[in-house]
Amino acid sequence: MGKKRLNKKQGLSFEVICLGAALCVVLGVFLLVNQNKGLQKSSLGVSQTAEAAHSTSSGQAVYGLPKPTQLISTSKIHSSPVLKGIKIDPNDPFKLEFIIDTEDEEDVSEEEVRRLVEYFLAALTIPEEDLWVNLSPYEENKIIPKNLSHTELGKDLLGEDYVLKQLVSSLTYPESKLGRKYWNKVYEEVRKIAGTTNLHRHV
Repeated sequence: MGKKRLNKKQGLSFEVICLGAALCVVLGVFLLVNQNKGLQKSSLGVSQTAEAAHSTSSGQAVYGLPKPTQLISTSKIHSSPVLKGIKIDPNDPFKLEFIIDTEDEEDVSEEEVRRLVEYFLAALTIPEEDLWVNLSPYEENKIIPKNLSHTELGKDLLGEDYVLKQLVSSLTYPESKLGRKYWNKVYEEVRKIAGTTNLHRHV
C-alpha cells in the first residue's frame, strides 16, 4: 500500500475508474469478512468508548478522551489529512496507491494512512443509514448501529461525539463568563415566550 501527497489533479480513464469501483467493492467485502473474525475485540473497543463517554464516576481518561468532569475549550483551526483518491495500475489492479492530502501536516505516517483507508472501506460497505452515533442519556439503546460498532470508524465517531458534547457543555457552563451570558439570554427568551422560567426540562 502506497501513499502520495496530493499536489495536482490527475485524470483517470473511464475503464480505470470502473475497475477501481469494482475493486473497492471487493475490498469492502474483504473488510467485512475480516471484521467478523475480530468481532469480539472490536465490539469491546466500542463498548469501552461508550462506557468512557457515559461514565461520570471514575474520572479516568480513556482512549485519550478528556475526563467526564473536565472543562475543555476550542482549539486552534487545524485540517487533518484526507484521503482524496485512489490510483490504480491498469496492468496490476491489486497495486493501489492511496492519494492523501496532508493538509496542515508535514507528512502522514503509515498508521494514519491505514486508519484513513479503514475509514474509507467502512463507509463504502456500511449502509448510509447506519453511519451515525448518538451519545444520549435518553436513548441508551440507540448509541451506535451494530455494523458500525465493529469498525474503527465507529469507535472514533463515538469519541468525536463525546468531545463535541463535552465542548458544548464546557462553553455553556453557567459559572463561566460565556456560560452566564448564554443562559441569561436563554432565560430571557423563555420568559418572553412562556411568561415564566419554571418549566419542565423537556419543554
